Amino acid sequence: MHPDCRQVIPMMPEAILNTDGNKKQDCEQKAMKRLLTQLKQMHPRFPFLIGGDSLFAHAPTIELITSLDMHYLLTCKRVITNT
Repeated sequence: MHPDCRQVIPMMPEAILNTDGNKKQDCEQKAMKRLLTQLKQMHPRFPFLIGGDSLFAHAPTIELITSLDMHYLLTCKRVITNT
């Protein structure tokens, strides 16, 4: 987002589906991978900034986002463990 840029692209969320019947559940991670890949195909030159919470703040997601030449802003909570 930028104060001088007034363009917004509304997006439909990617559906979470059971594509192989009842054997395997789809999840947010797989839906996000499909969505980002489709976005890049539809808008190859658009400079996307992907935002997400701690569900997406891990290496495979970051590697996918950077491989698609997109930027990211992901949040994560500090985990406190009793050791």
